[in-house]
Formats: sequence, C-alpha cells, structure tokens
Amino acid sequence: MNRRTLIVVALAGVCGISAMVLVQALRKPQGGPVVEKTDVVFAADDVKPGESISEAMLEVRQVPLADLPEDAIRKVADAVGRAALASLDKGDMLREKKLAQKGAGRGLAALVRPGMRAFTIQTPTLSSSMAGHILPGYRVDVLLTTNSAGGSDDETGGATTTTLLQNAEILAVHTTVNTPQQNKINPDDARSVTLQVTPFDASKLDLGQNKGTLHLSLRNLTDMGDSKTKPATLADLQLVPARPKPVAVVTAPTPAPAPEPEPLAEPEGEKLTIRTLRGTAAGADVLTIRQPPAARKARSIAGPGGTPTAEPSEKERQERSNSLISRRLSSGH
Repeated sequence: MNRRTLIVVALAGVCGISAMVLVQALRKPQGGPVVEKTDVVFAADDVKPGESISEAMLEVRQVPLADLPEDAIRKVADAVGRAALASLDKGDMLREKKLAQKGAGRGLAALVRPGMRAFTIQTPTLSSSMAGHILPGYRVDVLLTTNSAGGSDDETGGATTTTLLQNAEILAVHTTVNTPQQNKINPDDARSVTLQVTPFDASKLDLGQNKGTLHLSLRNLTDMGDSKTKPATLADLQLVPARPKPVAVVTAPTPAPAPEPEPLAEPEGEKLTIRTLRGTAAGADVLTIRQPPAARKARSIAGPGGTPTAEPSEKERQERSNSLISRRLSSGH
C-alpha cells in the first residue's frame, strides 16, 4: 500500500468518526426542561345540547399539564353516557362544566342545573321579528304588565309594567332545545319559552302569568349584572291627565279667649251720721249705704222710664239720704 492510499483511508476514517459523533449529539435531548403531557378527551364530532355522548364522538390527545384546566376530562369512560349542557364543536376539550352529571338523563331535563327549575311561559304577544331571534342559550329579562281600575286615587293611571326577573337563561323555545344552524327560529314555533330559574322565581313567573302579561327583553350575552329599574306607568307616558296637586288648607288659629274681667272692688258705700235723742240722752248712729256698681251706674245714667239723666247733685243726694233715714227711724220705732 503506497503512501497516497494510506492518507485517503485515514481521512475517510476521520470523517466517519466525526459524522457518528455529530449524529449522537443530535439524538441526545436538549438541556431545557422536559414538558410533561397527559391524555385529555376531545370531541371528535359536533355535539348538540342535551345530546347523550357516545364513545364514537370522542378522541384522546396529549396535552401539556401546564395548559390543562382543572375540570378537564382525561378518561373516555368519564364522558360516555353524559349529556352536553351546551353545544360542543369538533375539537373542543371536554370539561365537567359542559356536561351534565351522570344519571341526569338527556334532553331538556339534563340541561337543568341542580337547585334550578325549568319553567315555561306562554308568549302569544311576541312580535314575529323578535320571536325569530329568541334562541336557546340566550339570556332575557322578564317584564310583567298589569292593569288596575285607574280610579282617582290610582297614581299609575291604570297600568304598570315592572321588571319581574333579570338575566334568565333560555333553555328551549317551544320544542327547540338546540340552536339551529341558521341562528333563527320560525316565529310560528315561538309560542312558548322555557327559562331556567330558581324555585322562588318560578313561583313569581306563575303568579305573574296568571295576573298579567309577560314579555321578554333580550340581553347581551356578556351583560351578566342586574340593572336598577323602577316600574313604568301610564302616568310616566303622559297618557293620562296629571292629577292636580293637593292644596294645603291653612286653618286660621283659634283666637285666644278674652280675659275675664277683674272682679269689681266692693264699694265702700256712703256713711251717714245720725244724731239721736232718747229721753235726755243724746247719741249718734253711723249708717253705711252700699249699692252694686252696676246699679249705681244704671241709676246715674237712666232715670225713670229709661230716660238718661245727669248725675244727681249734692243737694239731691242729701235729700234722698234724709228721706231714707226718716223711713228707717220710723220703722225702728
């Protein structure tokens, strides 16, 4: 073997060893973290709400544990025989919240969550345009309209509409439980709507349906909060004449009773001294003549026959006194 052949053989051996080392390096795992995966059940076909799931509708895929929801279903046996609570598209991951409990059956009963009730209301007054867009899975507010006598004391004007329920889920429109592909229902088939409500709300719907008329108001699917509402009346629409505001009647205060007149002081009376002579003994008697003030005033004003007279003079008064004394002396003897 000549020198040139040896060089070629040596170069071939070096190249072969280098290639083997390179292949081994490529086959070794990288130095990064190892991603742990697990089996997860997915829908292999479209599943309608209330439809019972069979093994043929499912498939198993590997999913990283880091991306796995807590309620993901990992075994096919855990999903077979259960009904879908909502529509499942092909390729959707199966989760506990999307499936009814085992033994819940299928159809509408399987869609009712534990503790809730399905209540059907009649909707004869739904307009044809609105009825076509009311679909299962949508959420609505329920309005109640009632009529009253509308008397003079009725502030509503004769009718009231109030929001009875808010954010109620539609389970079915008449007999349609699954949402049609065209996302529209024939208005002729929208004669009733089944809602998922609490037991107490079901009682309210039953009472409202018997005492008034129920209407539906469609909500945005992302609007989950309750709104502050107040009843609307005919008076709010200004369809009835406004009632006159009551006029406050101001009562005049009762006048205070007139003060009683102060009692008149007892007149001192007129004192007269009479000198007397009994035998040879001389004496004196003092007489006091009292008259009521009213009588004195009347006598000083009116004479005989009611004719006003002037105040008697001193002379006339002395004469009257002497006459009175004489009469008393005569009666004493």
